[in-house]
Amino acid sequence: MASAPQPNHEDVSDEESILDGIRYPSFVKGANVRRIPQLEIRDDDIWLVTYPKTGTHWMKTIIYQLYNHNTPEGRGEKPPPFQNEYIPFVEFVDFKTGEPEIDKFMKIPTNKRRIISTHLQPHWLSKQYADKKPKDLKGGVEVIAKYLEVDLSEAEVTTIAERCTFDAMKNEREAKTPKIASVVFRKGVTGGWKNAFTESQSEKFDKFFAKKWEHLDFKFQYE
Repeated sequence: MASAPQPNHEDVSDEESILDGIRYPSFVKGANVRRIPQLEIRDDDIWLVTYPKTGTHWMKTIIYQLYNHNTPEGRGEKPPPFQNEYIPFVEFVDFKTGEPEIDKFMKIPTNKRRIISTHLQPHWLSKQYADKKPKDLKGGVEVIAKYLEVDLSEAEVTTIAERCTFDAMKNEREAKTPKIASVVFRKGVTGGWKNAFTESQSEKFDKFFAKKWEHLDFKFQYE
């Protein structure tokens, strides 16, 4: 496979939040992104590295349940924090205070495990990321629990899975912040692009990205 492109640290605009020619939301600041490659990676860090709209909040909910399933918040007796509060995006700023999330990660003591999420391309991450290989995440709750070395009973795995269904997460978020829920949680099914693309648009899309991805040695599946 071709090597990953190297970040162009000069191609970062603070005002418009443009990285490598890609425009990001205003809460992704160029000055903060420039600092991420120098972030000290810890051996017990957990990194959730995803593209937008690929189940990031779903995975955050599963991870939260794995570590907090026996707390009042995890059991549903108290409202849990929003996903971005307990697993922030390292490139974001705090929506309430404006503090860079990377500053928060740097303040976490070494005896406490950090769980970090990002939508950035891997080459924007710490230079130590490829060497230390912190744990990325996928699969079922039981597989994730085993991978993260969280000891759960079968009943606990079942309960966590139920709390992390699409409907459960969507209902919980709609009860608190309906505007955010409508953006983060849509239908929870694959293949929705067929309802948005015409056959002609689909063909144009395939031709365009076939050219862009011709150097890759794997195929993307959309079904």
